[in-house]
Amino acid sequence: KSVKMPDTVEYFGYAVFRNSNIGSVNIPKAMKVVPGGTFSGCSKLKSVEFHDNLIVSVNAFKDINFNLPDNVFLAENSASDSYGNIITDSGPFKVLVSYNRETNEYEAEIQSYNPETVSGTVADVVIPEYFLDVPIKSVNENFRNKCSDAGIDLGSIVFPPDVTEILNFSLNNPEALKSLTIKGSNIDIQNGAFKNTGIEEVILDGSCNVGLNAF
Repeated sequence: KSVKMPDTVEYFGYAVFRNSNIGSVNIPKAMKVVPGGTFSGCSKLKSVEFHDNLIVSVNAFKDINFNLPDNVFLAENSASDSYGNIITDSGPFKVLVSYNRETNEYEAEIQSYNPETVSGTVADVVIPEYFLDVPIKSVNENFRNKCSDAGIDLGSIVFPPDVTEILNFSLNNPEALKSLTIKGSNIDIQNGAFKNTGIEEVILDGSCNVGLNAF
């Protein structure tokens, strides 16, 4: 009927309370994501203690009438699974948030970038450092696909400090890319990452390992 968990609990598996008679529960402060199915079918659920910067899957409270407070982020387009994995939109970026059981930390990846600009324009991309308070640690090599589909080229890219590897992005119009800023240190720049680009300026805040034909 009632569950009180310590704030050290970091993630839920999938649908942990589904179809139970639980009436009240807290979301531990160490948790960043409430995954899909967590409280689905919990018709007697009346009280949930939330905390700030929590990401809640749109399917977490499936099939019940429950109002979420304003201080949580509802992942409307989520494709969620157990262990805190969730995909959602943040402005022009699609973001994957996941729990890394090796480091015992939440981290985020930029899945794609879809700017609200017209075809034929050049976009200057500043990749955010955080999604809510989860650090952006990687950028998927397909993040430029939406730009390519919309006929938008990338003119500059700023990578956040927690990214540790930069992949080969295979840009449709690589010559449009003129400026690159890397805020982190000990970055691995993959082989051929920026091959054949029109880069005129590279700003590095720390050391990096440059792969073959990266530039």
